[in-house]
Amino acid sequence: MDASEFQPAPFPNPSRQPAVPRVVTPNALLRFCALLMAALALAGCASRAEIALVPPGEAPGHIETVFLGTTRALSPEGFTSERSRTLTYARYDISIPAEREAGSIPQPQTLPDPSRHFLVADAQAIDGEGGFRSALSAALNARPASERDIVIYVHGYNNTFAESLYRTAQMRYDFGLPGLALHFAWPSLESPAGYVYDRDSVLSARDDFERFLRTIVAVAPGDVLLVAHSMGSQLAMETLRSLSLSGDRSTLAGIDGVVLMSPDIDIDVFRTQASRIDPLPKPFFVFTSRADRALEVSARISGQPERLGNIETLDEVSQFDILFVDTTEFRGGDGDRLNHMAAATSPAMIQLLRNARDVDAAFDASAPRESQILRGTAETLQGATRIILAPINAVLDP
Repeated sequence: MDASEFQPAPFPNPSRQPAVPRVVTPNALLRFCALLMAALALAGCASRAEIALVPPGEAPGHIETVFLGTTRALSPEGFTSERSRTLTYARYDISIPAEREAGSIPQPQTLPDPSRHFLVADAQAIDGEGGFRSALSAALNARPASERDIVIYVHGYNNTFAESLYRTAQMRYDFGLPGLALHFAWPSLESPAGYVYDRDSVLSARDDFERFLRTIVAVAPGDVLLVAHSMGSQLAMETLRSLSLSGDRSTLAGIDGVVLMSPDIDIDVFRTQASRIDPLPKPFFVFTSRADRALEVSARISGQPERLGNIETLDEVSQFDILFVDTTEFRGGDGDRLNHMAAATSPAMIQLLRNARDVDAAFDASAPRESQILRGTAETLQGATRIILAPINAVLDP
Protein backbone atom coordinates (compact mmCIF):
# COMPACT_ATOMS: atom_id res chain seq x y z
CA MET A 1 0.00 0.00 0.00
CA ASP A 2 1.34 3.42 -0.92
CA ALA A 3 2.38 5.71 1.92
CA SER A 4 0.17 8.49 0.60
CA GLU A 5 -2.90 6.55 1.71
CA PHE A 6 -1.91 7.22 5.30
CA GLN A 7 -1.74 11.00 5.10
CA PRO A 8 -3.84 12.58 7.88
CA ALA A 9 -7.08 14.32 7.04
CA PRO A 10 -7.32 18.13 7.23
CA PHE A 11 -8.53 19.69 10.46
CA PRO A 12 -12.20 19.05 11.14
CA ASN A 13 -14.64 21.65 9.87
CA PRO A 14 -15.03 24.37 12.53
CA SER A 15 -18.78 23.83 12.42
CA ARG A 16 -18.19 20.37 13.89
CA GLN A 17 -16.11 21.62 16.82
CA PRO A 18 -17.74 21.38 20.27
CA ALA A 19 -19.75 24.50 21.05
CA VAL A 20 -18.35 26.83 23.70
CA PRO A 21 -20.56 26.54 26.80
CA ARG A 22 -22.37 29.60 28.11
CA VAL A 23 -20.61 31.43 30.90
CA VAL A 24 -23.04 31.75 33.79
CA THR A 25 -20.86 31.81 36.93
CA PRO A 26 -17.53 33.36 37.97
CA ASN A 27 -16.00 29.90 38.19
CA ALA A 28 -17.18 29.07 34.68
CA LEU A 29 -15.74 32.36 33.47
CA LEU A 30 -12.40 31.58 35.08
CA ARG A 31 -12.26 28.14 33.50
CA PHE A 32 -13.24 29.48 30.09
CA CYS A 33 -10.52 32.14 30.32
CA ALA A 34 -7.99 29.47 31.21
CA LEU A 35 -8.98 27.45 28.17
CA LEU A 36 -8.81 30.56 26.03
CA MET A 37 -5.29 31.26 27.32
CA ALA A 38 -4.21 27.81 26.20
CA ALA A 39 -5.82 28.27 22.79
CA LEU A 40 -4.11 31.61 22.25
CA ALA A 41 -0.74 30.28 23.36
CA LEU A 42 -0.97 27.29 21.07
CA ALA A 43 -2.22 29.44 18.21
CA GLY A 44 1.09 31.27 18.29
CA CYS A 45 3.04 28.09 17.65
CA ALA A 46 4.31 26.90 14.29
CA SER A 47 1.96 25.27 11.77
CA ARG A 48 0.82 21.77 12.63
CA ALA A 49 2.72 18.73 11.40
CA GLU A 50 1.29 16.79 8.49
CA ILE A 51 2.45 13.66 6.72
CA ALA A 52 4.81 14.47 3.86
CA LEU A 53 6.63 11.90 1.74
CA VAL A 54 10.26 11.68 0.72
CA PRO A 55 10.28 13.02 -2.86
CA PRO A 56 10.81 10.34 -5.53
CA GLY A 57 14.44 9.86 -6.45
CA GLU A 58 15.79 11.54 -3.30
CA ALA A 59 17.72 9.66 -0.63
CA PRO A 60 15.99 9.62 2.78
CA GLY A 61 17.71 10.59 6.00
CA HIS A 62 18.20 8.21 8.90
CA ILE A 63 15.30 5.74 9.00
CA GLU A 64 13.40 4.96 12.20
CA THR A 65 10.74 2.27 11.89
CA VAL A 66 7.59 2.76 13.96
CA PHE A 67 4.91 0.09 14.39
CA LEU A 68 1.58 1.44 15.54
CA GLY A 69 -1.94 0.68 16.62
CA THR A 70 -4.60 3.37 16.34
CA THR A 71 -8.26 3.96 17.08
CA ARG A 72 -8.34 6.97 14.74
CA ALA A 73 -10.74 6.56 11.84
CA LEU A 74 -9.15 6.07 8.41
CA SER A 75 -10.41 8.20 5.53
CA PRO A 76 -9.15 8.33 1.91
CA GLU A 77 -6.88 11.18 3.04
CA GLY A 78 -5.45 9.25 5.99
CA PHE A 79 -6.02 8.91 9.74
CA THR A 80 -8.41 11.54 11.10
CA SER A 81 -9.48 12.91 14.47
CA GLU A 82 -12.66 10.82 14.35
CA ARG A 83 -13.03 7.75 16.56
CA SER A 84 -13.04 4.27 15.05
CA ARG A 85 -14.53 1.12 16.54
CA THR A 86 -11.69 -0.86 14.96
CA LEU A 87 -8.10 -1.05 16.14
CA THR A 88 -5.98 -0.49 13.02
CA TYR A 89 -2.32 -1.51 12.68
CA ALA A 90 0.40 -0.10 10.44
CA ARG A 91 4.16 0.34 10.02
CA TYR A 92 5.91 3.58 9.07
CA ASP A 93 9.51 4.27 8.09
CA ILE A 94 10.32 7.81 9.22
CA SER A 95 13.14 9.75 7.57
CA ILE A 96 14.99 11.90 10.12
CA PRO A 97 17.15 14.73 8.74
CA ALA A 98 20.75 15.28 9.74
CA GLU A 99 20.38 19.08 9.83
CA ARG A 100 18.33 19.77 12.93
CA GLU A 101 18.57 20.47 16.66
CA ALA A 102 17.95 17.61 19.09
CA GLY A 103 14.31 17.56 20.20
CA SER A 104 13.03 19.40 17.13
CA ILE A 105 10.76 18.00 14.42
CA PRO A 106 11.23 20.38 11.44
CA GLN A 107 8.41 20.40 8.89
CA PRO A 108 8.42 21.46 5.24
CA GLN A 109 6.68 24.75 4.50
CA THR A 110 7.12 24.33 0.75
CA LEU A 111 9.04 21.47 -0.89
CA PRO A 112 9.99 18.55 1.40
CA ASP A 113 13.74 18.10 1.82
CA PRO A 114 15.04 14.87 3.44
CA SER A 115 18.15 16.72 4.63
CA ARG A 116 16.05 19.20 6.65
CA HIS A 117 12.60 17.75 7.35
CA PHE A 118 10.88 14.81 9.04
CA LEU A 119 9.26 12.81 6.24
CA VAL A 120 7.67 9.42 5.61
CA ALA A 121 9.83 7.11 3.53
CA ASP A 122 7.36 4.20 3.53
CA ALA A 123 4.06 3.16 5.10
CA GLN A 124 2.44 -0.25 5.13
CA ALA A 125 -0.97 -1.32 6.42
CA ILE A 126 -0.96 -4.44 8.61
CA ASP A 127 -3.87 -6.86 8.40
CA GLY A 128 -5.39 -7.25 11.84
CA GLU A 129 -4.02 -8.44 15.15
CA GLY A 130 -2.61 -11.65 13.69
CA GLY A 131 -0.76 -9.76 10.98
CA PHE A 132 0.54 -7.28 13.55
CA ARG A 133 1.79 -10.08 15.76
CA SER A 134 3.61 -11.71 12.83
CA ALA A 135 5.11 -8.44 11.54
CA LEU A 136 6.28 -7.44 15.02
CA SER A 137 7.85 -10.85 15.66
CA ALA A 138 9.66 -10.76 12.32
CA ALA A 139 11.03 -7.26 12.98
CA LEU A 140 12.25 -8.23 16.44
CA ASN A 141 13.81 -11.49 15.33
CA ALA A 142 15.71 -9.65 12.59
CA ARG A 143 17.52 -7.64 15.27
CA PRO A 144 20.46 -8.77 17.40
CA ALA A 145 19.40 -10.38 20.66
CA SER A 146 20.57 -7.33 22.59
CA GLU A 147 18.29 -5.00 20.59
CA ARG A 148 14.91 -6.67 21.00
CA ASP A 149 13.43 -4.38 23.60
CA ILE A 150 10.24 -2.44 22.86
CA VAL A 151 9.42 1.19 23.67
CA ILE A 152 5.73 2.12 23.38
CA TYR A 153 4.81 5.81 23.15
CA VAL A 154 1.30 7.15 23.88
CA HIS A 155 0.74 10.78 22.83
CA GLY A 156 -1.09 13.52 24.70
CA TYR A 157 -3.85 16.08 24.16
CA ASN A 158 -4.16 18.16 20.98
CA ASN A 159 -1.89 16.07 18.75
CA THR A 160 -2.21 15.50 15.04
CA PHE A 161 -1.49 12.01 13.79
CA ALA A 162 1.74 13.20 12.16
CA GLU A 163 2.92 15.00 15.30
CA SER A 164 2.64 11.94 17.52
CA LEU A 165 4.09 9.60 14.88
CA TYR A 166 7.11 11.85 14.31
CA ARG A 167 7.55 12.36 18.07
CA THR A 168 7.83 8.60 18.53
CA ALA A 169 10.62 8.42 15.96
CA GLN A 170 12.32 11.56 17.34
CA MET A 171 12.54 10.20 20.89
CA ARG A 172 13.76 6.82 19.71
CA TYR A 173 16.52 8.49 17.70
CA ASP A 174 17.53 11.36 19.99
CA PHE A 175 17.71 9.26 23.14
CA GLY A 176 19.28 6.27 21.42
CA LEU A 177 16.67 4.02 23.00
CA PRO A 178 17.27 0.29 22.60
CA GLY A 179 15.03 -1.91 20.51
CA LEU A 180 11.95 -1.16 18.46
CA ALA A 181 9.65 1.88 18.61
CA LEU A 182 5.89 1.36 18.85
CA HIS A 183 3.15 3.97 19.01
CA PHE A 184 -0.48 3.99 20.09
CA ALA A 185 -2.46 6.81 18.45
CA TRP A 186 -5.83 7.61 20.01
CA PRO A 187 -8.25 10.09 18.36
CA SER A 188 -7.36 13.65 19.38
CA LEU A 189 -9.51 16.43 18.00
CA GLU A 190 -6.26 18.23 17.13
CA SER A 191 -7.61 21.50 18.55
CA PRO A 192 -7.03 23.49 21.77
CA ALA A 193 -10.84 23.58 22.14
CA GLY A 194 -10.99 19.77 22.10
CA TYR A 195 -9.97 19.09 25.71
CA VAL A 196 -13.23 17.36 26.66
CA TYR A 197 -13.36 15.45 23.36
CA ASP A 198 -9.80 14.25 23.88
CA ARG A 199 -10.48 13.20 27.47
CA ASP A 200 -13.48 11.15 26.31
CA SER A 201 -11.40 9.68 23.47
CA VAL A 202 -8.90 8.45 26.05
CA LEU A 203 -11.67 6.66 27.93
CA SER A 204 -13.07 5.13 24.73
CA ALA A 205 -9.61 3.83 23.74
CA ARG A 206 -8.89 1.89 26.94
CA ASP A 207 -10.05 -1.53 25.78
CA ASP A 208 -8.19 -1.31 22.47
CA PHE A 209 -5.01 -0.15 24.17
CA GLU A 210 -5.35 -3.09 26.55
CA ARG A 211 -5.52 -5.45 23.56
CA PHE A 212 -2.52 -3.68 22.05
CA LEU A 213 -0.47 -4.17 25.23
CA ARG A 214 -1.46 -7.83 25.57
CA THR A 215 -0.34 -8.57 22.02
CA ILE A 216 2.98 -6.79 22.48
CA VAL A 217 3.81 -8.47 25.80
CA ALA A 218 2.94 -11.88 24.34
CA VAL A 219 5.37 -11.31 21.44
CA ALA A 220 8.19 -9.37 23.09
CA PRO A 221 11.39 -11.37 23.72
CA GLY A 222 12.99 -8.47 25.58
CA ASP A 223 11.92 -5.65 27.90
CA VAL A 224 8.85 -3.49 27.32
CA LEU A 225 8.96 0.18 28.34
CA LEU A 226 5.74 2.21 28.31
CA VAL A 227 6.15 5.98 27.77
CA ALA A 228 3.11 8.27 27.91
CA HIS A 229 2.78 12.04 27.65
CA SER A 230 0.23 14.43 29.12
CA MET A 231 -3.33 13.09 28.70
CA GLY A 232 -1.87 9.89 27.26
CA SER A 233 -0.69 9.17 30.81
CA GLN A 234 -4.33 8.92 31.82
CA LEU A 235 -4.83 6.28 29.14
CA ALA A 236 -1.75 4.39 30.32
CA MET A 237 -2.82 4.39 33.97
CA GLU A 238 -6.45 3.50 33.24
CA THR A 239 -5.34 0.57 31.09
CA LEU A 240 -2.88 -0.73 33.68
CA ARG A 241 -5.67 -0.45 36.25
CA SER A 242 -7.99 -2.42 33.96
CA LEU A 243 -5.39 -5.17 33.60
CA SER A 244 -5.15 -5.37 37.38
CA LEU A 245 -8.92 -5.47 37.85
CA SER A 246 -9.21 -8.30 35.31
CA GLY A 247 -6.53 -10.29 37.13
CA ASP A 248 -4.16 -10.22 34.16
CA ARG A 249 -1.00 -10.07 36.25
CA SER A 250 1.05 -11.73 33.50
CA THR A 251 0.59 -8.77 31.13
CA LEU A 252 1.29 -6.34 33.97
CA ALA A 253 4.43 -8.28 34.81
CA GLY A 254 5.48 -7.99 31.16
CA ILE A 255 5.66 -4.19 31.45
CA ASP A 256 9.25 -3.67 32.55
CA GLY A 257 9.08 0.07 33.15
CA VAL A 258 6.78 3.08 32.89
CA VAL A 259 7.62 6.71 32.14
CA LEU A 260 4.91 9.38 32.53
CA MET A 261 5.97 12.70 30.97
CA SER A 262 4.07 15.79 32.18
CA PRO A 263 1.10 13.59 33.17
CA ASP A 264 -2.22 15.43 32.99
CA ILE A 265 -3.85 13.44 35.78
CA ASP A 266 -5.71 14.58 38.88
CA ILE A 267 -3.59 13.58 41.88
CA ASP A 268 -6.48 11.90 43.71
CA VAL A 269 -7.34 9.95 40.55
CA PHE A 270 -3.72 8.87 40.22
CA ARG A 271 -3.69 7.66 43.82
CA THR A 272 -6.73 5.44 43.23
CA GLN A 273 -5.26 4.13 39.96
CA ALA A 274 -1.87 3.35 41.48
CA SER A 275 -3.45 1.73 44.55
CA ARG A 276 -5.46 -0.63 42.34
CA ILE A 277 -2.49 -1.48 40.08
CA ASP A 278 -0.25 -2.09 43.10
CA PRO A 279 2.50 -3.05 42.76
CA LEU A 280 3.37 -0.56 40.03
CA PRO A 281 5.74 -1.73 37.27
CA LYS A 282 9.36 -1.08 38.18
CA PRO A 283 11.00 1.24 37.51
CA PHE A 284 8.25 3.85 37.45
CA PHE A 285 9.26 7.41 36.45
CA VAL A 286 7.23 10.62 36.49
CA PHE A 287 8.73 13.68 34.78
CA THR A 288 7.38 16.87 36.35
CA SER A 289 7.85 20.62 35.92
CA ARG A 290 6.47 23.56 37.89
CA ALA A 291 7.10 25.65 34.76
CA ASP A 292 4.62 23.60 32.70
CA ARG A 293 2.11 26.23 31.56
CA ALA A 294 -0.19 23.70 29.88
CA LEU A 295 -0.69 21.86 33.16
CA GLU A 296 -1.32 25.15 34.93
CA VAL A 297 -4.23 25.68 32.55
CA SER A 298 -5.46 22.11 33.00
CA ALA A 299 -5.41 22.53 36.78
CA ARG A 300 -7.49 25.70 36.50
CA ILE A 301 -10.01 24.00 34.25
CA SER A 302 -10.34 21.14 36.74
CA GLY A 303 -10.58 23.48 39.73
CA GLN A 304 -7.52 21.94 41.38
CA PRO A 305 -4.24 23.60 42.44
CA GLU A 306 -2.04 21.21 40.46
CA ARG A 307 -1.85 18.06 38.33
CA LEU A 308 0.46 15.10 38.77
CA GLY A 309 2.86 16.56 36.21
CA ASN A 310 3.46 19.80 38.15
CA ILE A 311 3.20 18.45 41.68
CA GLU A 312 5.24 20.44 44.21
CA THR A 313 5.70 17.93 47.05
CA LEU A 314 5.73 14.16 47.50
CA ASP A 315 3.28 14.20 50.41
CA GLU A 316 0.27 12.85 48.54
CA VAL A 317 2.15 10.15 46.60
CA SER A 318 4.78 9.11 49.15
CA GLN A 319 3.43 5.58 49.58
CA PHE A 320 4.25 4.63 45.98
CA ASP A 321 7.62 3.39 44.73
CA ILE A 322 8.08 6.13 42.12
CA LEU A 323 11.01 8.22 40.96
CA PHE A 324 9.93 11.79 40.23
CA VAL A 325 12.26 13.71 37.94
CA ASP A 326 11.85 17.47 38.35
CA THR A 327 12.75 19.31 35.11
CA THR A 328 11.58 22.79 36.18
CA GLU A 329 15.00 24.30 35.38
CA PHE A 330 14.74 23.24 31.73
CA ARG A 331 12.81 25.00 29.00
CA GLY A 332 11.07 23.28 26.12
CA GLY A 333 12.75 23.27 22.75
CA ASP A 334 11.43 24.02 19.29
CA GLY A 335 7.61 23.97 19.19
CA ASP A 336 7.25 23.58 22.98
CA ARG A 337 6.50 27.13 24.08
CA LEU A 338 4.38 25.92 27.01
CA ASN A 339 7.19 23.78 28.47
CA HIS A 340 4.83 20.83 28.31
CA MET A 341 7.36 18.34 26.95
CA ALA A 342 10.77 19.64 27.99
CA ALA A 343 12.00 16.12 28.74
CA ALA A 344 11.80 15.31 25.00
CA THR A 345 12.23 18.71 23.35
CA SER A 346 14.94 20.47 25.39
CA PRO A 347 18.35 19.95 23.73
CA ALA A 348 20.03 20.32 27.14
CA MET A 349 17.79 17.70 28.71
CA ILE A 350 18.32 15.31 25.81
CA GLN A 351 22.08 15.73 26.12
CA LEU A 352 21.96 15.04 29.84
CA LEU A 353 19.79 11.94 29.56
CA ARG A 354 21.47 10.53 26.46
CA ASN A 355 24.97 10.92 27.94
CA ALA A 356 24.09 9.79 31.45
CA ARG A 357 26.13 6.72 32.28
CA ASP A 358 23.21 4.70 33.55
CA VAL A 359 20.34 5.72 31.27
CA ASP A 360 19.99 2.11 30.15
CA ALA A 361 19.31 1.23 33.79
CA ALA A 362 15.77 2.49 33.15
CA PHE A 363 15.17 -1.13 32.11
CA ASP A 364 16.88 -2.50 35.23
CA ALA A 365 14.64 -2.51 38.29
CA SER A 366 17.55 -3.69 40.49
CA ALA A 367 19.72 -0.64 39.76
CA PRO A 368 19.84 2.14 42.40
CA ARG A 369 17.17 4.65 41.48
CA GLU A 370 19.46 7.65 41.85
CA SER A 371 21.86 6.18 39.29
CA GLN A 372 19.14 5.42 36.77
CA ILE A 373 18.93 9.03 35.65
CA LEU A 374 21.55 11.55 36.77
CA ARG A 375 23.12 13.15 39.78
CA GLY A 376 21.19 16.05 41.22
CA THR A 377 19.41 17.25 44.32
CA ALA A 378 17.45 14.29 45.67
CA GLU A 379 14.82 13.82 48.35
CA THR A 380 13.01 10.71 49.51
CA LEU A 381 9.72 10.42 51.38
CA GLN A 382 8.71 6.85 52.25
CA GLY A 383 8.70 5.00 48.90
CA ALA A 384 8.85 8.02 46.60
CA THR A 385 12.04 9.79 45.48
CA ARG A 386 12.42 13.07 43.66
CA ILE A 387 15.51 14.16 41.75
CA ILE A 388 15.75 17.81 40.77
CA LEU A 389 17.78 18.16 37.60
CA ALA A 390 19.66 21.24 36.41
CA PRO A 391 20.86 22.29 32.95
CA ILE A 392 24.12 20.88 31.64
CA ASN A 393 26.16 23.92 32.69
CA ALA A 394 24.83 24.01 36.24
CA VAL A 395 26.84 22.73 39.21
CA LEU A 396 25.37 19.55 40.61
CA ASP A 397 25.89 18.30 44.11
CA PRO A 398 28.37 15.38 44.33
